[in-house]
Amino acid sequence: RTPGRGKPLKSAPPATPARLIGLKEPATPGTDILVVPSVKRAKEVVDIRVRRREEAEQQAAEREKLLAEGKDPEQGDGDASSAPICVKVPVILKADTDGSMEALRYSVDAMTLELQANAEAAGLADGSEFQVIRRGVGEVTTSDVELAKAFGAQIFAFNVRAANKVTSLAKEQAVPIVTQSVIYHLLDDLKQLVAERSPRVKEVVVHGQAKVIKVFEMKPRRRSESVWIVAGCTVESGKIHRNLRLRVRRGEEIVHKGGLDSLKHFKEDVHEVNKGQECGISLSSFQGFQEGDIIESYVEE
Repeated sequence: RTPGRGKPLKSAPPATPARLIGLKEPATPGTDILVVPSVKRAKEVVDIRVRRREEAEQQAAEREKLLAEGKDPEQGDGDASSAPICVKVPVILKADTDGSMEALRYSVDAMTLELQANAEAAGLADGSEFQVIRRGVGEVTTSDVELAKAFGAQIFAFNVRAANKVTSLAKEQAVPIVTQSVIYHLLDDLKQLVAERSPRVKEVVVHGQAKVIKVFEMKPRRRSESVWIVAGCTVESGKIHRNLRLRVRRGEEIVHKGGLDSLKHFKEDVHEVNKGQECGISLSSFQGFQEGDIIESYVEE
């Protein structure tokens, strides 16, 4: 039909505005609408499109699940990379209209950028971000619940509800469905979720600092060793303790974190060295000391 006048049309040539009536669900912007010779052919096209969409969603879901587990999707279930991986918070987004979904998508993307910026400002190697495993217009479906169960995700719905059978399934599968009629309230719920899932910021408490005065290359203690590097230090503050972790600071850069190999005061092995005392420090996996380095004894709380 023509918009406004409501007169039926047999055809709509290019640049002719028209209104389609009878669709079972709203088409997303940019969707191609095909004209086919029969209902049978139309059903075949629909079946093909649905199957392709489901296959694409399944492949995307499997890929996102591997990424969420810190695995390389190109290597299947291989070992996780040693590189820092963001903590991904899986969610499914539903809305009543395409316009609402677009606003929700924009807000979630902006929130993810804010989370990444906050993590970088806090000095975290790992941050948090939303992993939107599905977004769609319309009511929450059983398919949404099943996908959320597979990913441990929550469903966030704006201005839409879930049928009783869907609600019952979600309860059985322990899948939370959050519904709001005000978009800002839904965004607050999303922020609360990511706050609960975000990595906790650990505070570093330094118990002592020792300055490297001279680096000594000692004879190997065992035949399997090539050299034994000892940092001759003076404790400038606090105490250096054998049972605490150590890190080597060079200017503003932390060049090493690790455990202690030996701690000596003169020639004796000791458990701790206090401010003003001299000591020899060797680390279990670091030999690149330089004069002027600061060795810090610390804990993370």
